Amino acid sequence: MRKSLALTVMASLLALSPVCAQTEEEEVNVITEQPAGKLVENMLLTYRGYNCLGSPLYEIQSAGIANIVEGDDGNIYINNLFDYEVFAKSWVKATRGEGDTIIIKRQLVHTNLYNGQLEKLWITKYRTWTEEQVNERTGKTQTVVKYEQTYDDIKMIYKDGVLSSTDEYNRGLTDNAMSPYGIGCAYYSQGSFYKDLFVMWNVNVSPLDATVVQPAPYDKADCYQMTFYQGTSNYVEFIDAVRQGDKIYLKLFDALDGWVVGTVDGDKVTIASNQYLGHYRTTSNHGNNFHMFCHVGQARLESGSDEWDVADKIELSYDAETRAITAKENDFISIDAKPDGVYYLTYFKTPSLTIFDDVAATPMDPQFLTYADEFESSGSCNFGFMLPTYSNIGGSINPKKMYYNVFLDYDTTPFVLDPEDYDVDEAVTDIYYYADIKDHDGRQFAGYMDVWGNKVHIMRYGFQPSESVGVCTVYMGGGERRCSKILWYDVNTKETSYKEIDVETGIDTTLDSSVSSVRYHDISGREVTPSTKGLIVKTITLNNGRQLSLKYMNK
Repeated sequence: MRKSLALTVMASLLALSPVCAQTEEEEVNVITEQPAGKLVENMLLTYRGYNCLGSPLYEIQSAGIANIVEGDDGNIYINNLFDYEVFAKSWVKATRGEGDTIIIKRQLVHTNLYNGQLEKLWITKYRTWTEEQVNERTGKTQTVVKYEQTYDDIKMIYKDGVLSSTDEYNRGLTDNAMSPYGIGCAYYSQGSFYKDLFVMWNVNVSPLDATVVQPAPYDKADCYQMTFYQGTSNYVEFIDAVRQGDKIYLKLFDALDGWVVGTVDGDKVTIASNQYLGHYRTTSNHGNNFHMFCHVGQARLESGSDEWDVADKIELSYDAETRAITAKENDFISIDAKPDGVYYLTYFKTPSLTIFDDVAATPMDPQFLTYADEFESSGSCNFGFMLPTYSNIGGSINPKKMYYNVFLDYDTTPFVLDPEDYDVDEAVTDIYYYADIKDHDGRQFAGYMDVWGNKVHIMRYGFQPSESVGVCTVYMGGGERRCSKILWYDVNTKETSYKEIDVETGIDTTLDSSVSSVRYHDISGREVTPSTKGLIVKTITLNNGRQLSLKYMNK
């Protein structure tokens, strides 16, 4: 799943530097235990706002997972008001005011000890406004959101299980206007004010009237190869599908419990919008907590970017004999952290689904991305690489049957993940393509992420090679185990190389998988130079005819 910028803002949290001094109010302990009282859980948090980190960068909208306790002590307690995992570990206290008004005083919502410094996050009130500014680079006038802390009490309304901003904060979600006041979170360390993290307004928390849909128990799902577009680039993913009666259930995202449901009628499959798919909840400190929905409609390519017209439903073609499902040119399906439209995008434009034949294949060699030796500063050795989901003779392979082995110092014995050191049930050498493995201190060792459409793997913590680090892809398709060559990175010379593995592993060494050419283009398809600013697509053509696309952002 591809992450939007709104999901990654917390990654910059620990890199801030102080800008001015600020005296803190009387210390208030973070409430980490669920208060006694009536729990109202699995609620829908919606808001508008900006992630800031010193200056407004981009607008955020959310469908967060929030919980509320109507306390036995007469107070109201709100869990996960900012839809980040770090805030799911604390409760914001609100006292009762006049009528249905509740009052949130400025208070600590998170503390963390980092490199010997005590960091603090405070919930606070902001004044917000907009100003017109001229962009120095383009010369164009643009509207910029401004904000400043007021340190005043935050007032909200809580009535009949629904929490909402008061009129001074809330212009209403219908007109999408910015309120003159907002709620936000500010960052402090050792008594110094650093920078604001985000400001949000039109805040509402309400019961979620939706259920997750799943197929009835089944013996075996069909594996579909789905091709689709994002922007002008073509991608492939593999999904499970189950046909039951006139319904077909599509598992578009494995991390969610819900399936996208279509109704089959002759040669058509109809998929409706606003299907609830369940929780997207990450486990890292700075992870996210969202309710996720499916939306469908028509996409329009404008100025190199897709625009979205959400519809009540779309109709796709269905071939009863081959079970193929085909969308029209501009049809899209999105998985979205927004209940009423497209914002947080994991989208599939013009999806085409065909049954995938499970056959044995030798995987394409891994591609090196980055290496950083940070042991002295953070105890981390970061090794980044890509595992192309293609065979070495062309054609896709199923990543759900892909694994990888890691090697150290030119020793072709795979690195062993031992339960004594890592959070695994048994000692393993084959690391699953989608695995997220941590050590017993909660630090990520093996991780998978989606960056600009690229499936990126990172190895860190727990090993420090003196000579080299290597990786090979393992594919279990068709009931056979086949391996790629080992990609080696020499930590001293900073050079990469490939080494063949015994023929018993099934590798075919007769094909040339070296690089033939490298081209760069923007998302509109125009050829550019490697230094061109913006979102760039790098296309690598190998001498065996295979192509690999890599998206990245030049700033």
